[in-house]
Amino acid sequence: MASFIPIAYSEAGSHNYYEPSLVREGNGALLFAARDDGQQLPGIGTAREQDLNAWRSTNGGMTWKHVLHVDKVRSGPMSIGISLNGIPFIAGNPIINEPSGSERDLMYLWTFDANSTLYPLCVRDALADFGANSYGSWNVDHPNSTILRLYDGNPHCVMAYRVRDPHVSGSAGVLNPSPQSGSYIEELISMYGTPIPIWEF
Repeated sequence: MASFIPIAYSEAGSHNYYEPSLVREGNGALLFAARDDGQQLPGIGTAREQDLNAWRSTNGGMTWKHVLHVDKVRSGPMSIGISLNGIPFIAGNPIINEPSGSERDLMYLWTFDANSTLYPLCVRDALADFGANSYGSWNVDHPNSTILRLYDGNPHCVMAYRVRDPHVSGSAGVLNPSPQSGSYIEELISMYGTPIPIWEF
């Protein structure tokens, strides 16, 4: 038997939640986020001004408090994560003042605090790192992160995401992808603080 507890509600013209993600903090609290494209016009997946949201539960998911809401700061897929030293972040693509189609050239981490203050950090600039491709932009997107205990016995915060040429109008993708296209896994290293275990056995 399973229970279902709603956390976020979609509302026409206001919020449209999907692609959820969840992490556990060192103190046992849960942090939940969901992609919110509800303010965009036209339909899902095309607008560039989307929100950041996060909720926290301190009682095992029975009740949730909305702890982060920032309007129109990102575009595209996103997910919530937590660093080794316990700092929560949201990974995704920022809004940039560039022509439509290039909004996923950059990958950001937004750390945040109890006052919903964002601290953005660019972790991938595809044009700077890979150069231009024949399509003029990149899709660096669909990030997911977790903390793993690897072979060395230590915890590591890793993030996986894709890099690909953008969709071509009239087809599902490109015929000859650039050699930089593929799945990437990178370690996110905290430069200060001490690791906070997220598991207790």
